[in-house]
Amino acid sequence: MACIPRWFIWPVFPGGWIADRFIGQRRATLIGGIVIMCGHIALAVPTLGTFYVGLALLVIGTGFLKPNISTMVGQLYSSDDHRRDSGYSLYYMGINIGAFLAPLVCGWLGQSAGFRETLHRYGLDPGMAWHFGFGAAAVGMAAGLIHYVRGAHHLGDAGQPPPPQSDGVARNQLLKGLASLAALAGLIAGLVALGFIELSATGLGDAFGVILLVITVAFLPGCSPWPNGLMTNGGVCFSFSCCLSGRRSSGHFMNKAGQR
Repeated sequence: MACIPRWFIWPVFPGGWIADRFIGQRRATLIGGIVIMCGHIALAVPTLGTFYVGLALLVIGTGFLKPNISTMVGQLYSSDDHRRDSGYSLYYMGINIGAFLAPLVCGWLGQSAGFRETLHRYGLDPGMAWHFGFGAAAVGMAAGLIHYVRGAHHLGDAGQPPPPQSDGVARNQLLKGLASLAALAGLIAGLVALGFIELSATGLGDAFGVILLVITVAFLPGCSPWPNGLMTNGGVCFSFSCCLSGRRSSGHFMNKAGQR
């Protein structure tokens, strides 16, 4: 379970890159939401194959949605607008409300003895209860997408695609991005073949965490300087986050605490 946060962090880089260079944050957020919804639908189907397909879709969709929706919130305000902090507070408040309510609904469908009894009464396998929970998550994401599309006119120019580039420049940027992903995949495959990385979800998750930290440290010196030492503060916070996500108990710590 500890490797799960790292699997969801990695697609953030190509998702943000594609939005910045080609399609814009608004369209990338919509694509991410649709892919996540399809992932929940796949998880609602009770087969092993659709389980892995659903997990892959969730990871890819998160890579498109997570970095771009928060970027759009920042684009709604100018850098000196005093309402910007309040906007982010409302944004994260909405996320936390959803994170609080969703486990109550989906968890009840997955673990409630009453719902399992209802499934048994209608001739359905009670073991399918969790698949109904994932189905409920798909319904919730669909409702969120409808609200997002209907309220898009409130976003103004936030998240619009970047200015069009010449075909040669766009093609070169796309080829560089694909080459970088291929090089990373080759590096990981080589380390697995040499025995430095265990071929398991936990082993790959640990390797991704280390590589993510190395890449970030390598790129920080080349970033534009931020005022008041914010780059240093951000680097310190990121390092602590990597250390905390590396704890093998991070994936189920809150669940264990809630069971006590």
